[in-house]
This record gives sequence, structure tokens and C-alpha cells, in this order.
Amino acid sequence: MLLSIAAALAIASLEVRSGIGDDRRIVVDEVLGVLVLVALIATWRRIAITAVAALFLFVDRWKPWPLNVIETIPSPFGVLADDMAAGAIVGSAALLIWLAWPKATLAYRGATCGRTMKNGSALMADTSRSTKNGPKP
Repeated sequence: MLLSIAAALAIASLEVRSGIGDDRRIVVDEVLGVLVLVALIATWRRIAITAVAALFLFVDRWKPWPLNVIETIPSPFGVLADDMAAGAIVGSAALLIWLAWPKATLAYRGATCGRTMKNGSALMADTSRSTKNGPKP
């Protein structure tokens, strides 16, 4: 939140000096958009984050509705809001896909929380045959 306020103030200052609204040299809005995105998918592997960040950049350049409407807000917050909304939209969509894809979720959980079997279920120690002094013969 503080970063977005500081970015808006910096963008307002640059807009006044240069006279250009959403100057392509301003990248803090994209940085904030990616931060929103990463906050939603923070536990993913690097390759997934990279792929979703690339999707964010594509959506940010394409500006589908409602991003094209948000971008027209006449203030530095309009410059920031469209990228933060793009991050939220792409991150939410990726999160929904992640949650709807149980095999990927199981495989990821198994890869990060311990060993897994081929079907994705976690390997557990067989404690049904053990005793206080060790396993039964």
C-alpha cells in the first residue's frame, strides 16, 4: 500500500514535468502488478511464476476490458490501477486453475513436503506392524 502511494506521487511528479500520461519509461506500475500477482501465487515453483508473469505482461500490453477502462482514470492512480488490476486478474485466474487441477496440486505438495508415489499420494511409514521394541517379525 505504501509502495503504491509512493509510486503514485512519483508518477504524478513525472507527468507534470514531462507532460506524458502513461509514459512507457515508467515501470513501477508493472512492478506493482507483478507484486500483486506473486502475492497470490507465492508458494509456486519459479517456472510457474515466470510463466504467469509472462502472461501478466501480455495482458498488460493487450489491455482487455476492464483494464482499458481503468487505464483512463485521469490520475497517477489510473496508471497504477490498471497494472495492479491486471496482476489481480491474472493471479486470480492462475490460482483458480491451480485449485481446479488436483493432480498438479498433489504432485507439487508431494514434491515439496516429502516423497510421493506415482499416483501422487504421500508415502507413509507403515506403523501398523510396529511395536515398542521395533517391527514385528
